[in-house]
Amino acid sequence: MKKTIIISALVALISSSLTAFAVIDLKIFSDVKRESYYEVPIFQMNQLGVIEGFEDGTFAPDDPISRGQVATMLNRYDENKIKALEEAIVSLTTMVCSGFDQDTSAYPDYEEAFQDLCLTPTL
Repeated sequence: MKKTIIISALVALISSSLTAFAVIDLKIFSDVKRESYYEVPIFQMNQLGVIEGFEDGTFAPDDPISRGQVATMLNRYDENKIKALEEAIVSLTTMVCSGFDQDTSAYPDYEEAFQDLCLTPTL
C-alpha cells in the first residue's frame, strides 16, 4: 500500500514537471516553426538535455539523423530520467520522513512504514 502511494506521488511529480514546460516561451531555435507538431517535443527534449541545436541557434528539424545520433539521444534521455527519478525519490522520502513522529509507539501500524522509509537508505 505505502509503495503504491509513493509511486503515485512520484508519477504525479514527474508528470507535473513536464507539463510546466507548456507555460514557458517555447522559442529556442530560430528554425522551429511556432505551433508545429514538433515544437513542444523539441523544447521538452532540449530542456531535458536530450537534444541540442547548432551554434548558430538553429535545430534543423527536417534534416536526417544518424543511428549514432539516435543512440546518443536515447542514452541522454535514459540518464536524465533516471537522475530525475532518483532526485524525486530522495525529495519525497525527505518530505514523508519529516512528517513522521519519531515515537511511533502510539501508532503501531506506522512502525514498519517508518522503518522502511526513514531508517533504510533509499539509494
